[in-house]
Amino acid sequence: MMSIDLALSDKLCARSRLSVANMPLAGALAREASVLAIADPCSAEQAVRMGGVVFRPIRQKLTNVVAVAAARQEELSREVLKFVDLFRQQLQRRVDVDKVEQMSAKTT
Repeated sequence: MMSIDLALSDKLCARSRLSVANMPLAGALAREASVLAIADPCSAEQAVRMGGVVFRPIRQKLTNVVAVAAARQEELSREVLKFVDLFRQQLQRRVDVDKVEQMSAKTT
């Protein structure tokens, strides 16, 4: 794996307000320039799998709003509805796991 140039790293560290459009780049900047990246939990887990960064969740009571964008004003297909339901279930599981972890952290 290539490392970022030290002078470039110092320059990036001095500029704490960077915005990137994808998680691989955000993870690489966090790793190489020792800066913080704020990301949603799914993207943060992706960055952790890439290596060199850790995930520290910000514990807040946030509501996730998810929408499905369709090309035309038609009813959604059965497959799309199944996908949306599966996505909702997995998102709910993630929220439930976070709640359990919070409760167990309070008891220890």
